[in-house]
Amino acid sequence: MVISLDISESAAKHFGDTPEVIGRNLLLKAALEDYREGHISEGRFAEILGVSRWEAQDILDQHGARRGYTLEMLEEDRRNQVFDSQ
Repeated sequence: MVISLDISESAAKHFGDTPEVIGRNLLLKAALEDYREGHISEGRFAEILGVSRWEAQDILDQHGARRGYTLEMLEEDRRNQVFDSQ
């Protein structure tokens, strides 16, 4: 999906040097906010960013945002089929 955003040049520079970097940083910020507010699980965070669960954990650690794994997160991950069936 492609989304266009009309922002000032100074605002754009705050988020990156290229449209790709700006888009990625804005997506990261939105996903971090949803994760911090408890709206999404770690698995959903990884899915939104298009990274592995382990990469998502590293990103969350870098931003000091990682939470403990709760029963609610496990249930959401099961609903979203985050775990491989064996």
